[in-house]
Parts: sequence; C-alpha cells; structure tokens
Amino acid sequence: MLTTRKRFCKVASAIATAVGIAGAAFCTTASAETALPPLPAAIKDAGVLRAGVRCDQPPYGFKDEKGNFAGIETEMALQIATWAFGSPDKIELTCVTAENRIPQLNGKKVDLLPRRSGLPTTCPRSRRSSSTPLRMPCRL
Repeated sequence: MLTTRKRFCKVASAIATAVGIAGAAFCTTASAETALPPLPAAIKDAGVLRAGVRCDQPPYGFKDEKGNFAGIETEMALQIATWAFGSPDKIELTCVTAENRIPQLNGKKVDLLPRRSGLPTTCPRSRRSSSTPLRMPCRL
C-alpha cells in the first residue's frame, strides 16, 4: 500500500510539470538545496497561482460547510503554490466542473488544473486544451 506522501508525490509529480515546477524534486529528496526550475514568467509576474479545482466532487474537490474549498485537488494546489511562492496563501482557487475546466484553462482564467487522476489523453481533448504547456501524444 502506498503511503500518503508517495501517493501525493506521484500525483504532484505529474501535475507540477504543467506549471514548470519539479514536484519530483520534493519526492526524491527533502534537501533544502534542491533548486526548482523557474516559474513561467506570467505566473511569476502575477505573484499568485490561479488553480481551477473541483467544487462538486467530494472527496476530490468540494466546498466545506463554511464555503471554503476542500479536498485532494485543493490540497495539491496549495502545495504547488507553496513550492512556487513559498506560501500556500499565494493562490486563487476557482471552482471548475467537468464541463468548464478546459475552457477555463484555454481562456487563461486558471494556470493549473490539479487533478487526482490527470486528464485522459485523447486526440479531441488534446486539441481542445492547446494552451497547456505539457502536451501528451494522442492515443489512436
């Protein structure tokens, strides 16, 4: 059975590359000397990471009884903001659904879509999400 850290690292490594952050660096060593690659200029200049997280699919992403974002996707986004800016407070969370997450990304309303299982790689989805920095080959 995978530990929570190993599970988190496996998922974080896959999504972190989309914003140019090496999540694998955290997973392979706890050393403070490990340097992460630079943030994309647009994200760095904004001073905040804009993440689209699910708000309708507990436990992955939802709003708690106080209306705050909660869930696995939220925790992943907060960790990536910490890697990027040194603080989990340097994040703007936006509610996304299955229907609007790709338009939100393509419209540059969000910088990142942390997903617990990633986006399935299909040719139509690949064509729709042309603004994503990490492109995977289409499955035929």
